[in-house]
Amino acid sequence: LKGVVNLNEAPVKQLALLPGIGAKKAARIVTYRAKRKFKRTVELARVRGIGLRTVRKLKVYLCVQGPSTLHRANEASAPPGE
Repeated sequence: LKGVVNLNEAPVKQLALLPGIGAKKAARIVTYRAKRKFKRTVELARVRGIGLRTVRKLKVYLCVQGPSTLHRANEASAPPGE
C-alpha cells in the first residue's frame, strides 16, 4: 500500500484496503465518524473491533485531515499483462 487515508472523509472501499480492516470494520468507522469526527488517529481505537495494536500497525496509513491517497502499490506500477 502507498499513501494515507483520511479517517474523516475516506469511503468504505478505501478504508477496507487497510490491513486488518475489512468491509465490516470500514463500515463501523464510517458510522462512528458520522456521530463524531476523528481529531487524532489514535481515536480509531474507539471503534468496535479495532484496538490500539491495530491502530499502531496502521499509523503510517492514517490521517485526519487532507486528501486520501491510499492505493495498492501494485495497481499503478504493475507491467501490462500481469
